[in-house]
Amino acid sequence: MDLDEKLIKDRLSIEDDYFNPNPYFEKSSNIKDNYEIYKLCFFMGFTSFGGSPSNMLLFNEVFIKKNKFMSESQFNQLVALCFTIPGPSVIELLAAIITIRTQSALGGLLSIVLWNGPMVVVMIVVAELVEGPYSEALWSNQSINFLLQTISIGLKQGTLAIITRAVFIIFIQLSTNKFQVFLALVCAVTLCIFRTTLTIFVLMLICGLINLKEEINEEEELKVNKEVKFKSLMSLESKDSEDSFIEETNDIVKDIDFLGMPAFVTFVLGYLIIYALKLFILPEGNKLILLAQINYYIGFVSMEGTTLPLALSSFENIIPEKIIVNSVVLSEVLPAAKFNLFAYIGTYYNGWIGGAVSAFCIFISGLLILFSTLKFMSYINNNENLKKILHGVSVSVKGFQLSAALLLWYYTCYTNTHYNVVFGTLNVLLCVYITNKLDINIIFSLIISCVYSIVLSYIIYY
Repeated sequence: MDLDEKLIKDRLSIEDDYFNPNPYFEKSSNIKDNYEIYKLCFFMGFTSFGGSPSNMLLFNEVFIKKNKFMSESQFNQLVALCFTIPGPSVIELLAAIITIRTQSALGGLLSIVLWNGPMVVVMIVVAELVEGPYSEALWSNQSINFLLQTISIGLKQGTLAIITRAVFIIFIQLSTNKFQVFLALVCAVTLCIFRTTLTIFVLMLICGLINLKEEINEEEELKVNKEVKFKSLMSLESKDSEDSFIEETNDIVKDIDFLGMPAFVTFVLGYLIIYALKLFILPEGNKLILLAQINYYIGFVSMEGTTLPLALSSFENIIPEKIIVNSVVLSEVLPAAKFNLFAYIGTYYNGWIGGAVSAFCIFISGLLILFSTLKFMSYINNNENLKKILHGVSVSVKGFQLSAALLLWYYTCYTNTHYNVVFGTLNVLLCVYITNKLDINIIFSLIISCVYSIVLSYIIYY
């Protein structure tokens, strides 16, 4: 059994009472129907481990196969849209599903608050304890300090193993096209050397334009696009089912208020208001406005796999790199969205209110992009040139994911002060092997990594 499928089955069994088919979902939308949907989203938030591919499978299992929110073809096209537009992809996918199901953009927004909100609170609380003004007592005892450092190193290297495994799977899927593998590797190396937001944009543009020039026949293009969006984890739909879905999409979104131009105007106004507050109203250097501006910007430029490079480049000379790495580790350990790492960063910079502002701005920005484009799905799916460009962009994003793994290796293994780079790399490889070959849950893999780090650190120390 594939590990991702096993993970889904484990999670479904944990919350079986909430994931069983519910008769309310077979009926038209009403107050009680919406209540059941929101309750489902809330409990799913505590079991959504494993990142985007795993959560995508979970949503398919729960919303499509069990509760029949929409057809498989509809779901596949929503995945294609959410993984090609900027913003937090999993957040956008969940919001799109619930928006269409409840026929309300507000319903989609509420589902995100319920699904992801608890983990944002956890990130803020942990950041206050570990990095805030109360952390001095925690780190003052030398013995406790040493133990916590070894656990932290173990978690970081275990997280690196999770990311390494995901990158390995992605490049295996990409290996059928050697030129695209080369492009992804060039993007990875370039971003490791030039860690700026401009570099990300330039690489995306170059890869998109290069892919536009390639001659791809209709059958190959359909297969490539499906593999990119679903990570080879879902079955391919026929072209006829796609055409019928495009017509159906126009019907299911046309009556939903706020989609399209109103959402786009709101998105633009949001950025202008933040910019105006920074320039004319609030004093220069206001931390909350700075966090709002940076996170709102990241929310509409980020793509899947660009969170770590974007965080390092956007907060350069503002947030220590060590804090950013810690935030990445915690976001990988916890369920729900990986973009929650920005709540951790915001809390370090300006307390719990900074964490709340960061989380709100990064997610509202991405959701407004989704609501702006959701009404134009038929155009996006019918425009072959746009699809080729977006596929080229997705190739660059795979390179960014590899660069994230390389940067994390540098911070967790190469600069590790407890034991040398060889022992750190061995820990990562051990966790990758255990996760792949022995079908051990990700959480157990992290525990093994922590035990390895603790034992080795104490052996070397004493």
